[in-house]
Amino acid sequence: MKEKNKRITATAVEQADILALIRKYAIIALFSDDVLLESLVLKGGNAISMIYGIHGRTSIDIDLSLENDFKDIKEIRQRIFGSLARTFDERGYTVFDLDLVSRPSVMRDDEPAFWGGYELTFKVIDKDRYEELRDVMRILRTSAIPLGKNKKVTFRVDISKHEYCSGKKKEDLENYTVFVYTPEMIVMEKIRTICQQMEEYQEIVKEFKGSARARDFYDIYAVCEKFKIKLTTETNIEILRNIFKAKEVPLTLIGKIKDYYEYHLTDYPSLESTIANRSDLKPFRFYFDYVVDLCRPLESAGDK
Repeated sequence: MKEKNKRITATAVEQADILALIRKYAIIALFSDDVLLESLVLKGGNAISMIYGIHGRTSIDIDLSLENDFKDIKEIRQRIFGSLARTFDERGYTVFDLDLVSRPSVMRDDEPAFWGGYELTFKVIDKDRYEELRDVMRILRTSAIPLGKNKKVTFRVDISKHEYCSGKKKEDLENYTVFVYTPEMIVMEKIRTICQQMEEYQEIVKEFKGSARARDFYDIYAVCEKFKIKLTTETNIEILRNIFKAKEVPLTLIGKIKDYYEYHLTDYPSLESTIANRSDLKPFRFYFDYVVDLCRPLESAGDK
């Protein structure tokens, strides 16, 4: 049954539920358009929680992949904005301040063609409240539904282009079809993301600036434990190679993950802030060592 009348109010549900509803509505909007459905693939934290039912960590932003690139960005922008407007309007809300921009905004001549993607941003407010404030934009913007404890009101969707999507699978979200990375693909891309934060990778993509990613270690552990994933099968090794190849990440970097403990440890407080039940959270060393051990058999994946 489609949720068309469920309202997002702080008095009705907890803040975490508000965030979950907004994320769900946004995903439904993006996949309810036939053209977008055939182009986009859900991945990351929201695929983990909304599709695969692992709810230990909150991920506010939505992450999507494109196998190639949009052919007509003007048409895509209209489709995305229109679908978001309809989906939220049916549920009593208005989206505004919508924007879709290329990231990076300007590609340097020495950047590889596979690099970059798009960033979609928007705000959400009760439809009646929007009508009251639509002529006073400053107040309207500050009255948008906050997306977290820091009162952030701008919702973001990151779309990465030229990704490996051939292994995607079809899933159901509130009776809408959604294409999503398999659990194995999610784990492999998160391993790749960890490798992309290394200095060695920044020599390949000059524009990229690495950052600590404690949450990826946690997510890898959570997904592998739930699905008992074995990454060393012949099929999974081939998928791993394709995911790394999509962004020209050398497989040899997998063997260097063990050297970056202190680097990613600095992001552990950020991970803590996203965990629903912190009493279940283990020290970062546990998740780090888990990933290092998981990846050890993969260090030879690039030998063939």
